[in-house]
Amino acid sequence: FGHMWELYALWTLAPLIFLLWIDSTGQAWGFTPAHASLLSFLFIGAGSLGCVLGGYASRKMGSGPIAFAALATSGLCCVMFPLLWPVAGLGLLLVLLIWGISVAGDSPQFSALASHFAPAGATGSALAVMNGIGFFITTLSIQLCTSLWNQWQYQVLWLLIPGPLLGLWSMRRVAKQ
Repeated sequence: FGHMWELYALWTLAPLIFLLWIDSTGQAWGFTPAHASLLSFLFIGAGSLGCVLGGYASRKMGSGPIAFAALATSGLCCVMFPLLWPVAGLGLLLVLLIWGISVAGDSPQFSALASHFAPAGATGSALAVMNGIGFFITTLSIQLCTSLWNQWQYQVLWLLIPGPLLGLWSMRRVAKQ
């Protein structure tokens, strides 16, 4: 659920983040507001790389450690991004690339873990309930972050940090499997 708190709110905020970055720093590097859509698309699409790489790695290491590592990386990016905003310039794009890869890379691993630990004969129901609760939580984080964007701008990303932190805490035993 912590993963869901962060993921879809971040994807919703991506165009706003890129517009703000272009306005504050990106124009010096040749970016215009018209690039915000493309950058957002690439940011969200980078998650597919995390899913594929995580899938291959999970064959050797298991889904628990891969989901934990991706969520930890995503959480670290969530902490680092607001801290680096004033000084990183073009380096923020690298943080966003890593964040884009990691924020989605744990999704298939969480589904695999839920399928593995669900009671026999109830896997479909367990996944449906898990996704239903997760998407409800997502609506809350999206509403909270977008309603505060005009006042807080990029600092609204601090509100996403509890998701990865609670997710990592709840995964501490599964991460070793």
